[in-house]
Amino acid sequence: MKRISIQRVSISSFGKLVGTWHAIIGLFAGILLAITATITFINTSDTGFFTELFISVGIILGSIILVPLFSYLVGWIYGALIALVLNLVVGTSGGLEIDIEDVKVKA
Repeated sequence: MKRISIQRVSISSFGKLVGTWHAIIGLFAGILLAITATITFINTSDTGFFTELFISVGIILGSIILVPLFSYLVGWIYGALIALVLNLVVGTSGGLEIDIEDVKVKA
């Protein structure tokens, strides 16, 4: 077992990691939003079939594309702020020690 000490975390790298997790969660939230918003729109709308169809497709595509993108942006900012604070704390406390172990990969 080896012990390593982390002195600094890359802000952009940690931001991308947290942003990607938020985008995955945002995709699931966007799917749920698309389903509920489409059902609600169709049940409350008095427009014609094609109007309801086009608006429903817009709601679905907007929810599935825009919610994960917005979630990624918020997650990236959140991750960058965490990394910034982490770098300040780790820099003044002498580092973060982690124990690691080499494991052989079976082919």
